[in-house]
Amino acid sequence: MIVRQRHDVAVWLERLLYVIAAIFAGRAIIHQNPPNFDMHLYAHRIGPMPFQARFLMSPVLLWAENNRFLMDWSALLKNSAHGPIELMLQIVDSLCLIALGWLTPRIRGSFSPRAIFPWLPRWMLLWIVAMVYIVRDEQSMYTPYDITALLLFNLAVYFSIRQNLPLYLATIAVAMFNREAVVFVLFVWITCVVSKSRVKAFAGAFITAIYWAYERWQVTQWLGRKPSESGSAWFINISMLKPHHIPQLLSVGGFLAIPLLFYRDRFQDKVFRRVCLGMVPWFLGALYFGWWNESRILGESGVLFAVSGAMLVEILAREKIREEPAV
Repeated sequence: MIVRQRHDVAVWLERLLYVIAAIFAGRAIIHQNPPNFDMHLYAHRIGPMPFQARFLMSPVLLWAENNRFLMDWSALLKNSAHGPIELMLQIVDSLCLIALGWLTPRIRGSFSPRAIFPWLPRWMLLWIVAMVYIVRDEQSMYTPYDITALLLFNLAVYFSIRQNLPLYLATIAVAMFNREAVVFVLFVWITCVVSKSRVKAFAGAFITAIYWAYERWQVTQWLGRKPSESGSAWFINISMLKPHHIPQLLSVGGFLAIPLLFYRDRFQDKVFRRVCLGMVPWFLGALYFGWWNESRILGESGVLFAVSGAMLVEILAREKIREEPAV
């Protein structure tokens, strides 16, 4: 009984420490790397493209801009929050990281074997977020929808694993107005569901693709501008092909992806393999659309990196335990 009580206390203490760390990280993201475009213009939907086309956060920031409570608190926290919009971004990012602390272990729980360190995935995720969005100094770039996209993208992945079509589509419907890259989750949906029901798998993917096309058209109508006004993405990305940016892309992903590549035969869970297969188009799309000059372009895959890294640690720990001779 005493042991169980101590375990419960330890669990709640770990969760409390994570919440505190997530709040500090959420505040540090925007404080260390403020957006490189005017948040006032973004809030009023007249910001630069293609950032303004991802306007889910616009009404939130517009409300915050004239909120008396946030104005007073931003004045008190003037050394770390320059105005109510920045304070609101810190609050949203902190809440998203707290929610990810709940979501990431549940994604890990969808794979076998059973987790022996259930707390590890969320802490690995927080470390990855810190490396990508806080301590970067070579190329500091942050947009108001980054951490929101991290949460919504992986929430859609989670519902794909659970094969819950209504919640998957609801998440996609919201996330698409935050960042259109969430459309790539349809491949995860297909790989996770097709073995159970081909009709359900391709119906969900078809609805996602149609909604993506509609959302792109609707955004153009609302804003009166095309989502991209800077020319062909192909020629732009080719012109920015800079090999010296490869190390910064792999700074976090490489530390985890390289060991995962060497130990890939240890991952036997079929659901995990299906998710990884479904994420291949996402990685290829990310490599094309901005990896040459953006270390954050793979940000949405941070949860998969964290879960994979935690699984690898647990697999190696189990092997080490089995190798030790019994006393």
